Amino acid sequence: MDITFRNHPAQARHPDTREPLVDAAGDPVPMFPELRAIYLDGVMCGYCSSKPGAPVTLTRHLPLGHLEVIEQRVAETFGQPTSVNMPPLMPTTPLEDAEDE
Repeated sequence: MDITFRNHPAQARHPDTREPLVDAAGDPVPMFPELRAIYLDGVMCGYCSSKPGAPVTLTRHLPLGHLEVIEQRVAETFGQPTSVNMPPLMPTTPLEDAEDE
C-alpha cells in the first residue's frame, strides 16, 4: 500500500487577472498551503493538514485496515491527527431507465 501526500489540487489565482499563480520554479502555488491531498496507490482518497492536531477527512469509503495505516502515516509525517473521518458505505442501486438519458 503506497501512501503519498501532495499539495491540495486547487491552484491560487491572481486577485485581479484570475490567472493561475506559479512560483519562481514554475510550480503551481497552492490555494490552501497547509492542506495536503492523500493518495493511496496513486488515487486521491482524502485530505489532511500539514500541521499536527487537525482531522483527516477521507473522500471515499475504505477498509478499516487502510484507515489505521493512513492515520499512522499522517502522524509520522505531520503529527497525530485529532480524528479520521470517512463517508459511510452507501448501498448501490441500479439506475432505472439509465439508457434513456
